[in-house]
Parts: sequence; C-alpha cells; structure tokens
Amino acid sequence: MKNTGSIVENYKFLVDSILDCANKVGRSHEPIKIIAVSKFQPFEKIIQAIEAGATDFGENYAEQAVDKIHMLEDKQIRWHMIGHIQSRKAEIVVENFDYIHTIDSIKIARRLSDKAITLGKIIDCLVELNIADEETKPGYRVIDEFHFEQFSEELTLMKELSGIRLNGLMSMPPVGIPHEETSKFFNQTREILEKSSKIVQASSWKELSMGTSSDYKLAIECGSTIVRIGTSIFGERLER
Repeated sequence: MKNTGSIVENYKFLVDSILDCANKVGRSHEPIKIIAVSKFQPFEKIIQAIEAGATDFGENYAEQAVDKIHMLEDKQIRWHMIGHIQSRKAEIVVENFDYIHTIDSIKIARRLSDKAITLGKIIDCLVELNIADEETKPGYRVIDEFHFEQFSEELTLMKELSGIRLNGLMSMPPVGIPHEETSKFFNQTREILEKSSKIVQASSWKELSMGTSSDYKLAIECGSTIVRIGTSIFGERLER
C-alpha cells in the first residue's frame, strides 16, 4: 500500500482503499473496522491518527499501553488488546482495554471474566485461532475434527461466562506465504466462525479480525470485519 509519510494522508488512503476493496467484492464497507496498531508508537503519532479519524487502537503489551490509555482517556476512542495475555496480566487488561482479540484458552477466559465481573463490566472478546498450526504462535489449533471438538468444548464453557461477550474469531496466517495460501487460511477462519455459530448461538458472533498492512485487501475479500493496521498508517515502526 502507498505510504505518503503523513498519518492523515495514510489514514485517508486506507479508508478509501477499504471502500474500494469492499465494493469490488459486493460488500458494504461500513462493518469493516480499522484497528490502528499503535504498539511502540509515540503519543504524538497517536494524536495525529485520532485527528485523521481513527477511533480504535490496538496494543500488544498491556503494561506498555497503560500510560497511553491514561493520557488519552478524554478522547472518544476504544483500546483493543491484540497481543497474547498472560494470566497474571488479566486484571490490567480488563481494567484498561475495551476489546480483547486474543482469548486462547478457557483458563484465560475465566480470569478475564472474573476480573470484569469484579469491575462491574462486560468486555467484548474474540477467540484466537492458530490457523496455520504454528509451533511458536498461541491460539486454538483447529486443524481437524478432533481439535475442533476440543475447541467446541471450551467455546461452550466460554459462552456461559458472564463477564465476557464472545464476538467472533481472530487469526493471522504465516508471514511471507503465497497469496493463495493466505487466502486459504482466511477462508478457513471464516468457515470456523460459521460452523461454531451453532455453539455460541449469539447475534454478536459475527466478527472476523483478519488482515494487516500486507494483506488486508485479501482479508476483506475473504470476509474480514476487522483489520489491524500499523505500518500503513504510522509508517515503519521504531522498535523498543
């Protein structure tokens, strides 16, 4: 994707690109939400993204995000946890974030729900799939019927937790694979969402968090409703 160096221009280009992509496959662009991935981004760049129209921001590390969240608490924005959650970090995540994309076990789901109940809130959540069965990635491995049954059993337990609201699935294909392989993994995620709707049985179970700066167009073609965009908004990220 084109990157002009201006966050305002980048964001406008992204919005137009998503609209164009949705139109080409006969979809409405309105349900497609942009999560501006602000991991390691300075406060000033986040302000620029807000001024450009961004309303949702994603962070991978809860403790590193807290200062940003507090500094921007007067802004009408939502914070999404898109990184792996350790059990001991459940409280800080529920206290500071509005949306969680990375539930990967019934254990963490219960911890999050318990913390939310204590705080008198219900937090929106997605269940994370390890869609390509990668050893180094978290998430449910739903690679055959046996694993789908295991996933189904935990999903059945999760839907009864009153502190969380199950909204759908999140996945990330391997980096650098061919276009057709990426498409296969995105389509598999959508198919699992549809198949598991019989388990969750809730109108909220419709979201697919798929697609980043490198493959969001393909993700939208495959049914994504949430795209997680960092570089194409903020430019190349400076590491810690």
